[in-house]
Amino acid sequence: MTFQEAMIEAHKIAFYPMLFQALRSMVKFGILPHICESKGGAGREELGQASKLSPYAVGLMLDIAILMGIVWEREGSFFPTKLAKLLVEDKSVRISMDFMHDVCYQGAFALDKSFEIGKPEGLKVFGEWETIYQGLCHLPENVSKSWFNYDNYYSDLVFDDAVAIVLENKPCVVYDIGGNTAKFDIALFRADGSVRSMIIDLPLTLEKAKAGLSGAGFAGRAEFVPIDMLDPKAKLPKGADAIWMSQFLDCFSPKDIVSILKKSKEALSPGGRVFILEPFVDLQDRGTALALAGLSLYFTCMANGCSKIYRQSEMGEFIKEAGLSILRLHHDIGMFKYTLLECVDNEIC
Repeated sequence: MTFQEAMIEAHKIAFYPMLFQALRSMVKFGILPHICESKGGAGREELGQASKLSPYAVGLMLDIAILMGIVWEREGSFFPTKLAKLLVEDKSVRISMDFMHDVCYQGAFALDKSFEIGKPEGLKVFGEWETIYQGLCHLPENVSKSWFNYDNYYSDLVFDDAVAIVLENKPCVVYDIGGNTAKFDIALFRADGSVRSMIIDLPLTLEKAKAGLSGAGFAGRAEFVPIDMLDPKAKLPKGADAIWMSQFLDCFSPKDIVSILKKSKEALSPGGRVFILEPFVDLQDRGTALALAGLSLYFTCMANGCSKIYRQSEMGEFIKEAGLSILRLHHDIGMFKYTLLECVDNEIC
């Protein structure tokens, strides 16, 4: 990188918060979608009519977009680059932008304080909770929608592949810890007509799981057990043939992860399995790893102040400390390179 290139990147970093909002506004007001849909380019006046914004606003956003490599200009017409098409057409990018804007943006101002004291100081913009999970059912509607869209999108795409692995040993009862909206359980029931599940989550979150199952026509196939897994006195009911945790453990500190895994081990039936689905940051390409590192900052300032997207090697140490062993590793599950860790009690490994 030359000095001039480094200077450009440094100024991008300095102005990223405003640049992000400008480009998001280009999507929101239809300017970027219009440019992407136009076959022969789009002029300023045309974009002003499409967006119903002033020439000043349209011109300023176009200036930013050109400098950021989002669009290019020829003879007064504007054309999209690959970046523009991704911002407009790629579902994962749109979901991530909405998540950053609705859930994280205001709270990010307190990221430095969160680093300093180890608590999600940014969460205070929404309410006085210790973690975002306690407040999920109380968030503003747009914030809640963006949170669940982000939380569900990536893992939902791997459930069918993962369910086939979970069912290999023909479990009768599967515990879904952190069941959320019961998307995994729906996939499980569709794949096997006899398996039952026990969904374990915070009380208010369980209401969303009940609604999800009922809407999918599977009411009665699951038992709902309200448990706060961070409660030192909390114990899981015994009798799990399989325990499922999808992007659940990355919501906790290393100490809490070990505690949850120990509780899971105690709940297993003889020969039972613990399945851990995670997008480990060290197994991703650079672009995905960067996105996951950004998600870790959400955990810092908004979620709990103490967790992150872990490396596979780190999770392996937590599993070992809890008295479990990794029986099999299933890599590249789905399109986002998830890893499914299949774990058993050390005593039977």
